[in-house]
Amino acid sequence: MTTDKLDEKCIYCKEMGLTEADLALGKPPAKLSSTGKVIVGVIGGLVAGVYVAALPFVVPAFRKVCLPFVPASESQVRNVLSALKGRKGTLLDIGSGDGRITNVGSYNNISIFGVESMMDRLETKFENETNNDVRIVACRFPLPNWEPIETIGEGIDTVWLYKKQ
Repeated sequence: MTTDKLDEKCIYCKEMGLTEADLALGKPPAKLSSTGKVIVGVIGGLVAGVYVAALPFVVPAFRKVCLPFVPASESQVRNVLSALKGRKGTLLDIGSGDGRITNVGSYNNISIFGVESMMDRLETKFENETNNDVRIVACRFPLPNWEPIETIGEGIDTVWLYKKQ
């Protein structure tokens, strides 16, 4: 490219940060119009919005124990309520949240709607953190090393009632 052609485009070249090598290719980048900037901004905002909206659904996949959503049956709920009939105090429902409860000691009643692989760790947690008055109701899967004081229901609706040993 001759110096004359570079001089003709000098203002444009400076604005765009172009060199002689860029001009030699013959295709300098075009400027983005205001409409283009708006479109890029809207698309970027939509992508960010989808990412933020999907995050709560993706994060559980990175947990140690992934809990599938399996709704409790009417019979199972009746069995849990029957096991805790007459009890007073607070109730913690494990399996209905995202696992943020770090200390279970302040609860008098605990129900577990979880998976079998989490029961060993919950048992240890209950031994270390709960008081002797606690009642624990396990649904679908019993605690592996504790003896239940009562078993209510049958099949998938079975619940096991425990008192801290």
